[in-house]
Amino acid sequence: MLLGYVRVEVDRASDGGTMPRFMSAQNGPTEFLGRVLGVEGIEVNQATITGAMPLHIAAHKGHTECLRRLLADARIEVNQATITGATPLYIAAQKGHTECLQLLLGDARVEVNKAMDDGTMPLFMAAQNGHTECLQLLLEDARVEVNQATNTGATPLHIAAHKGHTECLHPLLPHA
Repeated sequence: MLLGYVRVEVDRASDGGTMPRFMSAQNGPTEFLGRVLGVEGIEVNQATITGAMPLHIAAHKGHTECLRRLLADARIEVNQATITGATPLYIAAQKGHTECLQLLLGDARVEVNKAMDDGTMPLFMAAQNGHTECLQLLLEDARVEVNQATNTGATPLHIAAHKGHTECLHPLLPHA
């Protein structure tokens, strides 16, 4: 592919599976990401050896514009999980990236209750880490199962209480 005057191999991966589009999602240059996504035949859901895709990385880093650009591409698998089961929505809730979480919740393709291998889901992670704004956004979504428990039986209410996040308890209590 030609970007400007330089020939670039946009699908060449490093040893860990990282490609230029991953670096774009990690560092935030949306113009390059947009050009790469426009390349015919590019595998937009290619993952690293850990299972992370550019969508995961943008959610992890809080790069809202990259996330927006990726979500606009109908080919993106929004619910693809890493090898541990983390989805982009899970990561945004875990990291407390409210704007990223809002963008992901606005996409009808996103499965809001998809859990990791241990049964933790995005709402659980928001409660565990005391991310009140993320917790509120998730609770406002009618699709969220508030009392979904982990494999050990813990609910978001349990973990918020255990971690001492009283600011998270108040919005969860009416659902108990």
